[in-house]
Amino acid sequence: MNKSILLIALLSFSFFTLNSCDKDTEPVNEEELITTVYLSFTNLNESIIYTFVANDSDGNGGNSPIVDDINLQDSTYYKLEVKFIDSSNSNNPNNDLTPKIVEEGTDHLVCFNAEGAMVEPVANDDDGNGHPLGIISYFTTGGTGSGNLKLTLKHLPNKSDSTPCNSGSTDVEVTFPVEIQ
Repeated sequence: MNKSILLIALLSFSFFTLNSCDKDTEPVNEEELITTVYLSFTNLNESIIYTFVANDSDGNGGNSPIVDDINLQDSTYYKLEVKFIDSSNSNNPNNDLTPKIVEEGTDHLVCFNAEGAMVEPVANDDDGNGHPLGIISYFTTGGTGSGNLKLTLKHLPNKSDSTPCNSGSTDVEVTFPVEIQ
């Protein structure tokens, strides 16, 4: 009799344990750890590429990032491409996250905020649903002067919102000083 009670208890426990698992839960799309951002500006008049880097090797917090000053020519048409790297893993120090971000384009948005002499780039790629992604952008510089270009990679933004860059969470944000000559 004791074996029957033990068997029933064990089967009941197994039944409740197995059925308590939520099998319909989708995997969580976690935010990326981004330690390095590359901005490549292609001067479309001369086919010259200028690359500028922001590197925060210890991630958010801790030491401040090292950010290159962007120097561009005035009255010039540029293509801007963004590349995101996670160099936190010594086994894979140049882990390019850009293809993953493009693949998960509906969950990401590259936002630009330009101040001073810098003009705001306009996204020229989309997320597969017709919404901007921002990995590839275009813009024309105006006259000479200085300013800033802030880049923010948003995670799970509301792209249907009138201000999608004000929604979602931030994977990485960096401000580059800009000089237009």
